[in-house]
Amino acid sequence: MSSKILLISCGVFITIFSQIVTSQTRAFSKNPEDLELLVLTIATEETDGYKRFMRSCRHYNLSVRVIGMNEEWRGGDVQRDPGGGHKINMMKKVIGEYKNKNNLVLMFSDSYDAVFLANAKTIIKTFLGFDKQMVFSAEGFCWPNRWLVDKYPEISHGKRYLCSGGFIGFAPVFHDVVTDTEINDEDDDQLYYTNLYLDEKKREKYKMALDHTTKLFQNLNGAEEEIELDLQGTEVTVHNTAHKTTPLWIHGNGASKIFLNYLSNYVPGTWHPDSGCLECNEDIINLKKKKDNELPTVMMAIFIPYATPFMPEFFKKIEKIDYPKKRIDLYIHNMVEYHSNHVADWLKGGAKGLYKTVTNIGPPAFTDSGEKEFIARNKIVEAALSSGDDYLFYVSSEVSFTNKDVLKILISQNRVSAKDWEERYLHPNYSQNLNESIPIEQPCNDVFWFPLYSETWAKHMIEEMENYGQWSGGKNEDARLAGGYENVPTVDIHMNQVGYEAEWLHTLKKYVVPINNRLFPGYYSDGRAIMNFVVKYTPSGQYYLRPHHDSSTYTINIGLNRPGIDYGVRHDVLTFLACVRRFPPLPLWGKFLTESSLQGEGWEQMYAAGFDILYIGNDYHEGLPTTWGTRYIMVCFIDP
Repeated sequence: MSSKILLISCGVFITIFSQIVTSQTRAFSKNPEDLELLVLTIATEETDGYKRFMRSCRHYNLSVRVIGMNEEWRGGDVQRDPGGGHKINMMKKVIGEYKNKNNLVLMFSDSYDAVFLANAKTIIKTFLGFDKQMVFSAEGFCWPNRWLVDKYPEISHGKRYLCSGGFIGFAPVFHDVVTDTEINDEDDDQLYYTNLYLDEKKREKYKMALDHTTKLFQNLNGAEEEIELDLQGTEVTVHNTAHKTTPLWIHGNGASKIFLNYLSNYVPGTWHPDSGCLECNEDIINLKKKKDNELPTVMMAIFIPYATPFMPEFFKKIEKIDYPKKRIDLYIHNMVEYHSNHVADWLKGGAKGLYKTVTNIGPPAFTDSGEKEFIARNKIVEAALSSGDDYLFYVSSEVSFTNKDVLKILISQNRVSAKDWEERYLHPNYSQNLNESIPIEQPCNDVFWFPLYSETWAKHMIEEMENYGQWSGGKNEDARLAGGYENVPTVDIHMNQVGYEAEWLHTLKKYVVPINNRLFPGYYSDGRAIMNFVVKYTPSGQYYLRPHHDSSTYTINIGLNRPGIDYGVRHDVLTFLACVRRFPPLPLWGKFLTESSLQGEGWEQMYAAGFDILYIGNDYHEGLPTTWGTRYIMVCFIDP
């Protein structure tokens, strides 16, 4: 061997040997007082789950570094498919800052579906108890590659498989693990860490372990029956009954997100049996320390949509509301001629001089004596937006106040409440959709029928669309679409045309996706939708829709008005009640329709206003001919 070759060989040997020595001779303190904890998380947008995660970090005074905020997510649809490599690549950009900090412990946590339950000192002590340099959370499912089951080391009890939703390690080792191998953004992050762990040499090199018995990490998917809430001292905690442990972090991975929502109603520091809701006292606005001229300005909008008894008493209670009148712009919108004198008498009696400004819109000011209620409400909102006031306080004439501090209480709470919206617009039986003991009706394979929205929601949706009025022509050429062409056109209006798309997508994720997760276990819908529109069928216009497939994973089709009352549709015993028909109609439909004997009356019940039909997008279906009246439906193509 020549001297040159010998030198090169020695150089390679020295490099490899130095790496081995470095990894095996690293010395880290075992004294928790010498160590600091930094939490790393990935978040590209501020979701409700992210805010919940950050609240838990603040509750325990944890130091957090958020990576990727406002960046485009390129890691794929991780709720449905393997992916998430983008998380690793985003961490690689910053992790080098910590590679030489031996006294730093880094912990990664997902942010959208995870919550901390302990402070840094407790987390570090528990981590040191493993006597390892990297510890990953564990779960009961071998995801995303189930063929790797046999490669995992055998364990006597506990969760056997790695979960990448949470892991912890000394900063230099943490750095080496994250940067060990190249990964594409769309590749799976959990598979990346799994392959490192299953490699015995690397497992030993990085001194990696899994938290099999949830001493630190608790993944909830498949473990719901093991979890109990327990009261320890003054705080509610999560207890794992199978392993008799109190985990310091919980993760709503997979199908357990609703269960995480349930737990987070109580932890961390959210609720106590003696004090009730503790979180309700957070982020409040202290008005007591403000002078009158420092209080927020309010537009108080009084709306009188119909004849209401005891109007003079109503105005007296309005006047008694304890809030500086000079910080209130009073806006009255009266739609009832009968009450014009009541309004005038109250204003002349001294109320007009109390408030900062007074605007009184009564029946004589209406250019259209038949002004619709929803138009009047829109005018109130428009007036509030143009007023420059901090708050809109909307009061309907049928309301009776019993607490004069109501306005201060509402402002100080600093909360957004969906309860009023849900009571008005969700179907009264919506909650049954999430009750596992109540079956969801399935007229045939892959077609489900359930109550979703109220008749009021359906009515208001029609009114909004008709008020906008710019219905498409039902032609193949459609300038609203990116390609300018619609293969199966309808006479419709898109949600983005009326400025309601963002709100619709929010309600879709909040109220429809949980039902889909129940119907199709293992498929986790992201609630993405590009095509959201209301269709209008009339005998003189577009009266039917030819058989077709949808460009969606699944579609929802919501009836907006009443069959048999507002419109009629031609149908027979071989046609699905919801105007959705498979081809051929037999034998797929014959058995159901013969057994149920649902004819016209049943069809009308199934397609009542506010009820939803959910079906697989590639099911072949059609819109049956509308024979009289006007039929409206709301259609949404989900997860295209």
